[in-house]
Amino acid sequence: MKWLSYDLNQGIEIIKQSNKLIRRFILNSRPESARHTYDYLNLVLPSNYLTIVRDLLHTNRFSNIASVFQNQTVATVSQETPYWEELRKDFQNILKERVEDSKDSTLSESIFEEVRKEFQCKLNKDQWHLLNDDVEKSLKSTQIKNAVREHLSLYSYLKSLKLYEEWKEFASQDKSQTFQNEIQLRDNLEASLYHILKYPTGWLLDIPSPYDQFAPNDIFTHQRDSEIQQIRLTVIPNIFFILSDVLSISRKFSQCVELVNLATDDQYKLYSCFPQERLKQFLYIIRNNWVNVIESDTRIQI
Repeated sequence: MKWLSYDLNQGIEIIKQSNKLIRRFILNSRPESARHTYDYLNLVLPSNYLTIVRDLLHTNRFSNIASVFQNQTVATVSQETPYWEELRKDFQNILKERVEDSKDSTLSESIFEEVRKEFQCKLNKDQWHLLNDDVEKSLKSTQIKNAVREHLSLYSYLKSLKLYEEWKEFASQDKSQTFQNEIQLRDNLEASLYHILKYPTGWLLDIPSPYDQFAPNDIFTHQRDSEIQQIRLTVIPNIFFILSDVLSISRKFSQCVELVNLATDDQYKLYSCFPQERLKQFLYIIRNNWVNVIESDTRIQI
């Protein structure tokens, strides 16, 4: 990554390469090495690069990454007319219908060219170039946003692990001296863990694009998709176990039992990340907490 850092136009490429490294470290149970990668980025990129990255996720300022990282003003594109928006939707809908009718995903590229030619006949030269560029820009914008989302998702996980380590250290110390600090740290940890489980549109999941079927489908894409899936199958259950541990030790038994509702919520579909054996372990923990809830209620009534 070092050579990429000499040119801030490569800012997004730095993020992509760091994502790749961090994924490998997480899959090999090396969170410290993954955190060192973020430390390195803080050295080669502006100190507020994470803030800039978050801003990138909510804007379309991708044409000149260097100017964004240097906090320079980037001209915004004027709003598109309703006519152009309707034209783009027509193009997307026809593509989708043709691909679905073909029953063969390998034909997507030829279908794409076929529909492009049809629209090219209907539009003047300037309109056609706009539509053609829109496909490429949409794919590029989505790929960049997904790289940024991945970066922030991985960061949130490593941050949670660090907080968990610090909390366990506090919890083992003399309570009379660390009580208030422990409560603050525990609250931050709980918020961080819930943030991952309730991550907008899914932790470490890509944002779909209307043109996804025409995106590069190479070995690197397959490798990234496979690694992300493996990480989700490991991390999501881990987060549930860590959170249940924190809630149980804090005697928040009812809140711990409610984790079942979160795991089975169809909005997040987190249950799909649980291998059968780990699901049994999780339900066993919840059962024990349910017993604690009943016992607590009984003592209160007595």
